[in-house]
Parts: sequence; C-alpha cells; structure tokens
Amino acid sequence: MRTETLHLTLLFLGSVPTPCLPKLYTVLSNVHAKSFQLQLDAITAWRHNHIVYAFPTRPPEALLQLAQELRKTLTQAGFHFDHKPFVPHLTLLRQVRHVPPQQSMGPITWSVRQFALVQSVPEGMGVRYVILRSWPLDD
Repeated sequence: MRTETLHLTLLFLGSVPTPCLPKLYTVLSNVHAKSFQLQLDAITAWRHNHIVYAFPTRPPEALLQLAQELRKTLTQAGFHFDHKPFVPHLTLLRQVRHVPPQQSMGPITWSVRQFALVQSVPEGMGVRYVILRSWPLDD
C-alpha cells in the first residue's frame, strides 16, 4: 500500500449521487465523537481476499462509538451503506500469496483528531483516495 492510501474505514457508503452530497455533508457535520489514540499492535491476514492488515487488539471505546454514531446518524438520514460488522483495521498489503499467521508488533500510535468522507477513484491498477470533506472530533 502506498502511504497516501493508508486509511481506516469506519463504514462503506458505496456510490453516492453528486446531488446527495450536500445533504450528506450536513448529516456528517452533526456527528460528534471524542478524539482518541489508536494503537495498532498486531498483524494478521484475511485468507479469503489475500489482505494483510494491522489492527488494535483493544480498540478504543471512542473509535467504536464513532463508528456506531456514524451508522446511527446515516441510517436516520436515510442513507444506505454496507452493514457488515465494523472491524477496525489498516490494510498493509493486497494480493498476498503467502498469508502469515497473526503476530504482535511494536505498537504504532495514531492520534485520531478527525474523520473524513473519502472517494475512491480507480486509477491504473489501483485506486486513488480523494478526501471530499473532513470533520474534527471533540477534544
């Protein structure tokens, strides 16, 4: 993964029609959650899609609350999204042929002070992520 593509997905909205973006921006501006420290301290892989990822063995409660608040707020506003359970992770490698076993790693601490609406734009053999808008989290 290229550094500029590293991200943690809170939920996947899929395609949102351009005329709906102003409403989405307004809805997301009403989401309030606390900032937090995220410690990624383990690595594992999903065999079914050959992805290696880092994850927090103890996700901070503020992260889980942010993901829950986003789901609740978007549902109430009538937006549809992928309802798969939230699994906090940071994708590191794709299309891995040898899937390593889970292992701990020296923690990487990520100060999370905002969340963003990000558009994935297909580009060549991968994607480019474009931040459409971001919102600060409460201190």
